[in-house]
Amino acid sequence: MGTPNARDLNARLMFASCMLDFGCYLPLSLYIQRSVDLFTECIQILEGAGTAYLSTWGASAAQFGLGRAKMELVRSRYTDLDDEDDDQENGNGESHYVIPQDELALVESAKATLAKGLASVKNDAEAYARQCIYAAGLFRDYAAVQRQRPTSKRSSTNLLSTLRTALDYLQQAESASGPSVTSNVHALGLRGACLYYLADHYANGEAEADRKETSKYVTEAEAALKSAVTLWDKMPDKQDEHGTEYLQLWGQTLILLSTIEPDEEEAVQYFETGVSTLKRAYQLDPGNDDLEEQLEMLGAMDGGHGDEDEDGSLHGDENGQEQEQDKE
Repeated sequence: MGTPNARDLNARLMFASCMLDFGCYLPLSLYIQRSVDLFTECIQILEGAGTAYLSTWGASAAQFGLGRAKMELVRSRYTDLDDEDDDQENGNGESHYVIPQDELALVESAKATLAKGLASVKNDAEAYARQCIYAAGLFRDYAAVQRQRPTSKRSSTNLLSTLRTALDYLQQAESASGPSVTSNVHALGLRGACLYYLADHYANGEAEADRKETSKYVTEAEAALKSAVTLWDKMPDKQDEHGTEYLQLWGQTLILLSTIEPDEEEAVQYFETGVSTLKRAYQLDPGNDDLEEQLEMLGAMDGGHGDEDEDGSLHGDENGQEQEQDKE
């Protein structure tokens, strides 16, 4: 095919990225599918030009773009299912969603595409770690939508696989460039979220093995989320947009930890710290209906926006660490 036209290739990549962003924002799966087609065309152009072009920036951008587009296409199907549920009043809100084979195939295809993208930046440790974290975020987001629907046993198994895939990407990132994870709010938050989802899954089991898994994952989740929030609090302008989400997840993790802690005083301490953390998250995000519902269930709604001092901060240390330090 010869040397690809750089201007044409860049234009296609930009168009594909725009279609993907619009499709995710609206959301419209038709736009996302179009982005899949465009990224695929870019890769085909580069493959036709010879193997030397498969290690270029354009190839890397196309592979990661295609991987993201495929995962967003999977997620969009869950949004479409939610819309169908709103339109169809069948009185059976607990029906199980069985993941179709084409969805599983699309996820596997996305993983293969991301693997090619990662291979293209393998020699750049920081770039490799950054893209691993990016991939972990895609699978964590996929897990988040899976958790919103009642699932069959097979779907539950797929959820565990999705979470472990995300954690594996984060481990690869840390192996390539440790600080990319250990000093990164987003990476720590992603790790904590995945570990919390695993702990929450096993907490519903009754076997001794389930209790051991719950204890293991919830402890690791608490440490990761506490580190993420601590780093986020040190940011002068709280640049990470997910900071409030990690604060909420930390509070949920502490609440879960309180349910398995055998020492009553320790359990109460975890619970109180968890509630104050959730209150702080709600103060920062008062429009969060999920947080409001959680606080109402815990009987912790005080005046709608948490229990505030005159200066607007919650009683105690603003990120709940005063109670943690007392416990230690």
